[in-house]
Amino acid sequence: MNLSETRTPSLTRRLVRTADLSVFDTILLSELGDAGLMRRVDTKFVFPAAWLPDVLEGLTDKYRLLEVAGRAEHDYVTLYFDTPAFDLFGAHHSGVADRVKVRERLYLSTNQLFLEIKHRNNKGVTNKVRSEARAWAAALDPQEVVTVGAPRPWRQAGGELEPALWNAYRRVTLVRDGAPERVTIDTGVRFMAAGERFELSGLAIAEVKQPRVDRGSPFMQRMRELGVRSGGFSKYCTGVSLLMPTVKHNRFRPRLRAMERAMGGKQHVA
Repeated sequence: MNLSETRTPSLTRRLVRTADLSVFDTILLSELGDAGLMRRVDTKFVFPAAWLPDVLEGLTDKYRLLEVAGRAEHDYVTLYFDTPAFDLFGAHHSGVADRVKVRERLYLSTNQLFLEIKHRNNKGVTNKVRSEARAWAAALDPQEVVTVGAPRPWRQAGGELEPALWNAYRRVTLVRDGAPERVTIDTGVRFMAAGERFELSGLAIAEVKQPRVDRGSPFMQRMRELGVRSGGFSKYCTGVSLLMPTVKHNRFRPRLRAMERAMGGKQHVA
């Protein structure tokens, strides 16, 4: 589907702080070293944002807070691309092990826009490559995406990659002391497509990024203590499932219902 415009939509807004971040020491991008993790394994957790104070309790001596441009909370706006037949979404829905996501992402803290490709291989390892972009693209030539460094698993019949879904959220990032691990925590996740919008009100999405799964991670231990289980979660697949009912998404319905329960049943999930 073609979106009506490819300029930054009005999706970002100030979120109410739900946890005291000032108790964390900070770390700069230039100090990340091995924690940059462009090649990694991701473990994801979804839980009510109101739990954040409890989630972060006891972690202040094990993690530092990533600071960029003098700020620890950062707004992102993302535009996802897919074929007209939603082949990239379909690969996720069908459980294809070797798959990609293609997106442009604006980092509002630094006003930088990047074309990013995330490739997840059949061993569960994610490799992210990116290149700086000058402006939001109205379409992407698949060959250009390959040049950036991504494989090409979509069907030839798909033609150009078109804008499919807008997404925005606020993120904080924790960097583990003494180990190559980052934890990103996203709140206020919003989607927009074809004039329709949906917000995952009151939810937090955390991703533990590691070179290989280390269940000794203090954050993962904290999740176990609170009874939060890890599980698959894709912002792109969630947004498409919520806003595009004609695109087959049966496989994701149990996950959407679980999110609705975590949101207190206040919003309807189709």
